[in-house]
Amino acid sequence: MTSVDSSAAETVPPTGCKEITTAAVENYTQAQIPVNNFPSAVTLRRQITFECHDNDYFEIIDCAFVGLNVVFPDYINDRLIISMVESNDIRYLGIDYRPRYITGVNNNTVAVGCTRYQVIQIIDISNDTVVRTIPTSGECYGISCSEDTLYVDASDIVVMDLMGHVLRTFPNPGIDLGYLTVDGDRFFFCDGFVLFCCDLSGNVKWEFDKEGYKDIYGMATDSKGNVYLANADSDRIVVISPDGTLHRDILTSFDSLESPISLDFDKKENRLVVRTTGNASAFIFDVEYKS
Repeated sequence: MTSVDSSAAETVPPTGCKEITTAAVENYTQAQIPVNNFPSAVTLRRQITFECHDNDYFEIIDCAFVGLNVVFPDYINDRLIISMVESNDIRYLGIDYRPRYITGVNNNTVAVGCTRYQVIQIIDISNDTVVRTIPTSGECYGISCSEDTLYVDASDIVVMDLMGHVLRTFPNPGIDLGYLTVDGDRFFFCDGFVLFCCDLSGNVKWEFDKEGYKDIYGMATDSKGNVYLANADSDRIVVISPDGTLHRDILTSFDSLESPISLDFDKKENRLVVRTTGNASAFIFDVEYKS
């Protein structure tokens, strides 16, 4: 497992906190994108600017909507960064292990994969309490929660309940995975170069392997079954249809998006959060669909 946790995938130390200008913010409002159930418009709601100084170094390669918050695991600084969706209220929660991957469990709780320590921590962010620490059989390179069930990439895919009891395991598609997400009866795996859509036993149904999309990290699905990928190398967010046959860039460098490395989608509110390394920031977007 080296594709995401290698030095090549580390976030770049910020030389300063670059803020999006007013002109750039206006550019985020997208034109119509009339492709099936793809978004018809993606509009910037607000920018989250992390507290940083000249020598600060962030390593944040995942994020998750959790109730009224969005949470970022800050690996280097042994903490979670918790920001309100609707306001500039940001706080920092120190934890015992360096967090790498994260998934929302419910409106108050996250599950955090602490890769090199081979543990998952269940954390209640409403009272800053570690509910449970679960050992894993290997280093965690991706985590997703669906209906109180955790799906963990620990060499094989381990399916467990929130108490840490293993329900079953199955092989990954035979690649170095870096992200995974569960959407209904589908698994999505990403190794930085290829997106795999699988059934819940790991059998590959289709692949997204297009030239120009070879540095993909963050991944999420929306309420329509579309898949979103953060393409860090080419500064864009691509949306892929549920059957993998269609794709469209919905945010690009023309929208002042610099090196997006992680994202998540709030299916209840139709919101997208994108963490970028080039801006040392994150951005929350409202996503609209044609009725």
